[in-house]
Amino acid sequence: MGNHIYGIIRASEKISFNPVGISGEGDMVYAIPYQDIAALISSSPSLAYDSVPKETLVRYLALHQAVMEGVMKNYTVIPMKFGTTARNEEEVEKILESGYSKFKDVLGRMDDKIELEMVALWNNLDSTLKEIGREERIKKFKEKVATKSAEKILSAKIELGKMVKSLLDEKRAKVGGQIMDELKKWVIDFHNHDILDDTMIMNTAFLVNKHREKDFERAINYLNKKYKDKINFRIIGPLPPYSFSTLELKRIKFEKIKEAAKILDLGEETTLSEVKQAYRNLTRRFHPDRNPQDPNARKRFEKISEAYHTLIDYYSDGEGCFKEKKNKDLVMIKILEISKGLDLNSVI
Repeated sequence: MGNHIYGIIRASEKISFNPVGISGEGDMVYAIPYQDIAALISSSPSLAYDSVPKETLVRYLALHQAVMEGVMKNYTVIPMKFGTTARNEEEVEKILESGYSKFKDVLGRMDDKIELEMVALWNNLDSTLKEIGREERIKKFKEKVATKSAEKILSAKIELGKMVKSLLDEKRAKVGGQIMDELKKWVIDFHNHDILDDTMIMNTAFLVNKHREKDFERAINYLNKKYKDKINFRIIGPLPPYSFSTLELKRIKFEKIKEAAKILDLGEETTLSEVKQAYRNLTRRFHPDRNPQDPNARKRFEKISEAYHTLIDYYSDGEGCFKEKKNKDLVMIKILEISKGLDLNSVI
């Protein structure tokens, strides 16, 4: 067993919470403090989340979200990436110490803010497609198709399908823009997630001040009336700011940092600009396009690129020395890039 880390809050003492931890076996959730911040943790089963069965993963994710949503009623919670763990409380404290400035910065920016996830869907896609089918350019194209020979009809139908899809995308963009115009006056920021199918108009996370939540809800009610029977709006929230400040913990061994410096042929004391220049020089020299006869060129190029990004991470943590006496593993905190929103089916 280790410790599952849910997120970061402001607290200067150890606090116990009522929610049951991610193991689902009655483990308490509690806060481990460092100065004036604390990590929300509970006992965690020792497993790799990316290899467990889907049903088990969904259960763990539901427990994780329940903890976060319970604590956020009284605290600003900065989420850690799901699956972040530590071996013990001592390592949790080291993580808090290493990432203290980043945690404080994000807590300040997200103070009294919530996330509201909104999905807008065509209530009846068939009806929307029929409406598109009545547009003049579609009617004219259908008239042309009717005069074509049998062997050309199939390709014409494919072309018609592309036209309808293009018009549906245009309609989605137009209506989505109108919806956004109504909502953006009440929000601080937004993040557009992936459009998962043709029924979906918007899949967007909004960052909202807590005192603006009611205004946002009123705007949704207005949109419901405006697009009655045409668009279905689904809202999930309030949530912690998953789409805006989820933090990822990266551990990099000092040996890997030294090896990266060696690959780029750097000395023990090196500036960031020297790292970038070394990378440019080596990529020009060893790019696979410049070495088409070398079977190892691509592998060497990828190794150079990996070394460069390792050092960029190292420098972003305020370091820049590869001496043996600096033999310190890097614990790095980064804001996670979010590619898509929550799976509605897993949380409704």
